[in-house]
Amino acid sequence: MKLLPIILHGLLSAAHASTYKHASVLPDVLSEDSTAALAGQVGANRLLRSGADGDDNGSYRQNRWRGEATVSANDIKSLIEAIGDTRSAIEPKNLRATIITGNTDYHTDFKVGDGKFEEDEKVVFVFLEDNEEAYFEIGEDRIPVTKGTMVAFEGQSVSHKTVVPSGTEVRLLGPFATRDLQEVEGYDMPPPTPPCSVDVKCEDVCFNAIEEEECPHGAYFAFEYMIEKINAVTGLQVSFSRGCDENVPLGELCEADGECGSNNRLNNCGFLQFHGYNTIMDIYRRVECCPEVPPCSFVFCRRRLRDGEEDPVKEDLPLKEVHAIIDAMRDHGAKHDSSFSFMYDLISKESCEILIEEVESSLAIDRASGRDLPIGTASDDGMEENYESWLEFADGGLENQYDKKLYADDLVRMIGKEETLKIIDFFEDSLDGLTIDCMYLSRHGNGDHGDDKYMVPWHMDDYATLEITLNDDYHGGHVLHLNSDGVHKTHARPGSATAHMNDIVHGITPNKGGAKYMLILKHHFNRPDKAGVVRLSRDIVNKINPSLL
Repeated sequence: MKLLPIILHGLLSAAHASTYKHASVLPDVLSEDSTAALAGQVGANRLLRSGADGDDNGSYRQNRWRGEATVSANDIKSLIEAIGDTRSAIEPKNLRATIITGNTDYHTDFKVGDGKFEEDEKVVFVFLEDNEEAYFEIGEDRIPVTKGTMVAFEGQSVSHKTVVPSGTEVRLLGPFATRDLQEVEGYDMPPPTPPCSVDVKCEDVCFNAIEEEECPHGAYFAFEYMIEKINAVTGLQVSFSRGCDENVPLGELCEADGECGSNNRLNNCGFLQFHGYNTIMDIYRRVECCPEVPPCSFVFCRRRLRDGEEDPVKEDLPLKEVHAIIDAMRDHGAKHDSSFSFMYDLISKESCEILIEEVESSLAIDRASGRDLPIGTASDDGMEENYESWLEFADGGLENQYDKKLYADDLVRMIGKEETLKIIDFFEDSLDGLTIDCMYLSRHGNGDHGDDKYMVPWHMDDYATLEITLNDDYHGGHVLHLNSDGVHKTHARPGSATAHMNDIVHGITPNKGGAKYMLILKHHFNRPDKAGVVRLSRDIVNKINPSLL
């Protein structure tokens, strides 16, 4: 049921293949004669396409010259065998060829044409010449440029670049897609940013321990350096006593003595003998604190469309924009290769109708009681205040969103033991065996608002979730998921189920009419009050006595 990448059989089955973290590398895919002939052909084509002024008729793009090479049937056969996909015809083909004359920017790839990769596809190229000074970089991997070597990688989701020293070049066959040898092109993106982290934080003041090579005046002179610096600034002869606190200027060093949770036994800059004492040097540098990235979960993100605003959550997003949205949420844990599971008819239409009746009955009771908030609260710490343009959870009251908390016996009473166990199995199979710590019925909108449309922007959850759609007589309100292949819309109908982890970017299109009813089950990752809680499991269900329901 899960949409998981399938690794190239040809590359990984080869005994002499080298596997890096982000790429598979197979040497000697093409013979020395073939690589020499193709490299010469690529160079000749570049000369033919150049004008008198050296212009390559627009074929250059950021140090990459794009052309073609005619590849023989024998070499096509070698490529197909290495890739492990036998669906391409073994016949001469014109394939993409590239000459790289300088460093390229970080980029990811898309297929020329529809731009979409199939689930198990990769990007592939073959080096046609050696270049000992150049290398291909993807993530932490640095792959040397060796002629005849094939490199396969998920170029559609992992940013990469080629480093080519000035005055040299790299010639390669490709890049192309593994399924159909279709040409791929890249679009530029910022280099991957390492996650922000600090060693010590105390309110708005942060410090990182320095490396030994950063220790001033060598490892044994950090203490003396500090004394000299203070004396130079003040003109006085003073002893060093400054700890790591808010008085340390940004970027400056300090010697820790346990302030703000610092380690006064760090000893990262050695020992110093001073006035007969052996002093351990625990040196930190004050740094910028990491920006707060509040988790964006369902209730915090729900808001009304503003007047004249275009729907931000929509199906027809270019692949480049999809990748940009995912990259913007990397600090939330967003992944390009994230997946989701989908299944029709997990529960019957009759069960869906029973659950909808339960929501409406509970809602009627709450209306009669004068209650004007959904059951439960949005946040114990005012998290919604981080989103000034977003409505508070309570805005719209029961007509916006209504939730009805459920327990195991509630669900068994309404839809029976068999379907309840099917839900548990689908949750655990789709979400790596996680337990269910939260379960409720939810109703979004009531169809009486006219142009008052609510939506959920692209966001990340801090929980794994299973959503079962209970009805289809509403307009809009579609859940869209994003990954390296683009936008995915599930065509939900009563009883259909969608499950995803907390690493996938998703959003919900505006509900433009009619109420949408759902059964939602979750596993929270960052809720202390949910630690160890199991709301629904096979063991719990099997212990329920149906005669008592």
